[in-house]
Amino acid sequence: MPLSNLQSDILRKLAAQRNPESYVAGSTPLHRDGPRYSGDIDIFHDREEIVAMTATGDAAILTEAGFTVEWLRREPGLYAASVQRPGEGTRLEWVQDSDFRFYPALSDEIFGYVLHAVDIATNNVQFTRSQSPTVLNLPSAWFLALHASGSLC
Repeated sequence: MPLSNLQSDILRKLAAQRNPESYVAGSTPLHRDGPRYSGDIDIFHDREEIVAMTATGDAAILTEAGFTVEWLRREPGLYAASVQRPGEGTRLEWVQDSDFRFYPALSDEIFGYVLHAVDIATNNVQFTRSQSPTVLNLPSAWFLALHASGSLC
């Protein structure tokens, strides 16, 4: 699985804090079974007022578990932190996202709750339209969406 040991440990520590309105999305779940590693973990929220509360709560859990949490950004609807332990680090982002979904967030052993693959693919395509598309993101996103919807055999 293309999660670093650090990312896996962080996700497992925080899984109990995730719910259908606070879920992992972005490239981390998109590439969990693929060849590409993600440099960060994105935790999406349906409402802006939940972002700060969730970010500070997650940071307290990680600090208590021995991780070092350094805030990089604290703004309404967007919190970002560097999370480290000796010799390794990653970035966590807590962000507000639209509450429109094609499918509900799914319970997941590692992530707690994760955005459905079809919605991840849709978000990925929307994001890459405003950025430089990467070779791996678009095909991977559409493959996952087709696979999740049962269109691939």
